Amino acid sequence: MVRLALLLLVVVVVLLVVQVAGSLVRTLMTHRRSRGGHPVSTARRAPRRLPAPARHLPNRDEIVAFLTSHHGVEAFLEPKTTMSSLTVVLIDDDGEWRRFPIDDDRELRRTASSHHVPVYDASVMGYPERMRRRKDRDGGQTP
Repeated sequence: MVRLALLLLVVVVVLLVVQVAGSLVRTLMTHRRSRGGHPVSTARRAPRRLPAPARHLPNRDEIVAFLTSHHGVEAFLEPKTTMSSLTVVLIDDDGEWRRFPIDDDRELRRTASSHHVPVYDASVMGYPERMRRRKDRDGGQTP
């Protein structure tokens, strides 16, 4: 009985040694040293994720119409909040402005870039003074 227990113990130890040795060999085979001596993995890497498709700019025609019909236009992105969606305020040289809801800023940035319009973050830059002057002159509302 003791011999059987001892034989069983030897078999378990041998299996553990073989498993650890196999794991060590796999690790050594998938890593090599770079010229600087740091380990570099040669294992297959996961494929790079494709960029998410650009969302459609819902008011694209109206935005382009404003960009082409006004001079000195600047775009001010307003961040998404719990109360409002992502929006952009377009302001021309004279202070006239329009707000448009957008789904994603990537398509807006492409459209603005193609019309040579700078895009600013409204929460960082604030709104230009000419917009406030226009509001005071016209008695209109602020963004």
